[in-house]
This record gives sequence, C-alpha cells and structure tokens, in this order.
Amino acid sequence: MKKIKNISRWPFLLGFLILIMAACNKNDVTTTKDALEGGLVKPMPAFFYKLGITTKVDISIAPDPSQISEIYVYNKFINIDGTESNEVLLKTITGFGSHDTLHLSYADLRKDIVFNGLPLPAADTSLPIGCSFLLRYEVKMADGRKLINLATTTIGVSNFFAGSYQATGYFTHPNPASSRALNAKKDLIALNAFECWTTVADLGGNGYMMKININPATNAAVVYAYGSTTPELFMSTDKVSKYDPATGVISLYYFYVGASGNRVIEEIFTPIP
Repeated sequence: MKKIKNISRWPFLLGFLILIMAACNKNDVTTTKDALEGGLVKPMPAFFYKLGITTKVDISIAPDPSQISEIYVYNKFINIDGTESNEVLLKTITGFGSHDTLHLSYADLRKDIVFNGLPLPAADTSLPIGCSFLLRYEVKMADGRKLINLATTTIGVSNFFAGSYQATGYFTHPNPASSRALNAKKDLIALNAFECWTTVADLGGNGYMMKININPATNAAVVYAYGSTTPELFMSTDKVSKYDPATGVISLYYFYVGASGNRVIEEIFTPIP
C-alpha cells in the first residue's frame, strides 16, 4: 500500500511543475498589454505621402505616459513587389504626453535605409508609386521592460492627384448632331509623381487614352496621347488648363484633329470624396 501511495503523488507533482513553467513563460511575453487594441501606443494607422506635394509627415500617437518611459520607432521600406529593406531605429521619443505628434521629413524616412544594396533616392519623386514605409513601435516600461506594440503605421507613397473623379464637360464635333455633354465617373491612375492616365472624353471604347501631367509648382495641366490608338492631343489656347490645389478640381481644355475638323473637348474633373 505504501508503494502505491508514493506513485500517486507523481500526477500532483507534475501538475505543480507545469504551473510553475507557465508562470515563468508568462513573464517572457513581449507584446504589450491591451494587445487587442494594438498596445500602449495608439498611432495613426496610415498616412498618404503624395509625391511632389508632401513636405512633412505628421503621425499622431496616443501613448500612456503613466506606464511608458520611452518609445522606440522603427522604420523599413517596402517596395511595390513586397520586397523589404533593412529595419532601422528612426526615433527615440521621451518626455511625451497622452497625445503627441511625430514629425518626419523624407530625409528622416530614407535615413540609413538600404534597399537592394543601395540607399533610397535623394529625391522623393523618384520613389515608385505604390511603395510604402512601415513604422512599428516598441516601448520601455517604467519597470525597465521593453515591449512590442502591435499597432503600426503605414506611410503609402501616392501621386498627389490620383483618385476617383466626376468628369463633366462637353464634346464639340464638327457635325453638331455628334456634339454631346460629358458626365462620367473616371479614375485617374498614377504613372509617376506628376502624371496619371485616363480615357479621352467618352472615347474609352475606341481605345483613346490620355496622360494628364500637372506641374506642382505652377498647377498648369497638360494632356498627351497615351497608347498607340490615340490620336495626337493638343491644348486649347483660348482657355487655361489647370489644377486647383484648394479644391482638387482639374480643368482640361484640349482637342484632336479629325478628317472633318477638330474635336474640341472640355472636361472638369471634380474629386469624389
């Protein structure tokens, strides 16, 4: 009987050891508490960096200063094909309140980043549309622990006027019966920092496409034929084609030459919220 009693103690000893190991492992967890909400720092989740027009990036953060002594901000570059750069320590933040702002320039974002063995281009306008920077955060607690924050910030690189628009205007044909009003939703798809492409008037079914180029210094707008099936496009000289940075409206006045005369097009692109 005595031997049986000794053997019966092992399940209890084993259970006790498992509890001790679980308690030890719990202290090694590296994600912050409130993990379901992203952690003790709640940063802005996304920022759109518009090439040619963005001069600084302001990321709002909402840390808990009662529990955190320092915030470490790490940064990496992600190309449009998903390949990534090295990750670097971008900023160490101290002396913050419950609401703070992280001020960054492109020089900050590219500092010490190496992609495919090279630094990022000195001019932000050379970045490919669709690439991004990913900021992640670690915190140093009042008791000295360094923990990972789950919430991150993605800084997406985009063209400053790409997006969805309502395009209204008029197509004037040499034959009055073929003249018509224009009113359609159009997407301006970025090609680079200063150009987008879309359809010519309502002639997308004919394969007529155009590039819109906007000079961010003067806001002047110019269109060019885009694609082999599009006739050459010319800017009208009696009206000014331009981009209004206050409203985002793009006014285009252009024409192309047909067998019976010019086809004159007026299109006003109003951003769709």
